Amino acid sequence: MTDDELASHDHVFVASTHYARRLAARLPGAPVEPLLQAYDAARFFPDPSAGANGHDVLFVGNSRTVPRPIVADAVRAKLPLAIYGGKWERFVPAKHLRGAYVDNVNLRLQYSSAKVVLNDHWPDMRREGFLSNRLFEAAACGACVITDPVLGLEEIFGGSVLHYLDTADLARLVRGLLADEARRRSLGEAARRAVERHTFDERARVLERIIRKMS
Repeated sequence: MTDDELASHDHVFVASTHYARRLAARLPGAPVEPLLQAYDAARFFPDPSAGANGHDVLFVGNSRTVPRPIVADAVRAKLPLAIYGGKWERFVPAKHLRGAYVDNVNLRLQYSSAKVVLNDHWPDMRREGFLSNRLFEAAACGACVITDPVLGLEEIFGGSVLHYLDTADLARLVRGLLADEARRRSLGEAARRAVERHTFDERARVLERIIRKMS
């Protein structure tokens, strides 16, 4: 959309705090507000029925027929990676593949039981600070998450979600966490608290507030 098209709207929501600031500067006087990704609290929560036999290192997402750096780094580092998602056969050894699809109930169980969950962003999302919904869903389940660097991460999660710089750094972080259950639990609980107010119900309340204001 062009800036003129955006400025013609009654209100503009942006799923990035960073990009909302940029857009507001470009559109003086236009009502621009961040409205970040969120999660369904009825579907994503720490599920005790998941047990303690989850994957050591979990990634959930499709390849979209291109390699994804965090997955490639995990494979290069010889981490015990389990992948759920489609079109990975060209990019990773078959031993890492666990299924092409996982529904939301099983996804909650996977996030709740995994020791470490890996997350990444497409380059434009990372560059402009659009945090992935996987961050919110995994954190809501109390998962210990490692992601690629992305603008706005610490603003939402503080230090509860770790980011890595390169293959060696990812290997160091993951192996340290696999050996330290107490730290995994501490990070997961802190991440869960960080997203308590990032539910779809909260987002709906924001939308309702704006609609009432305009009516």
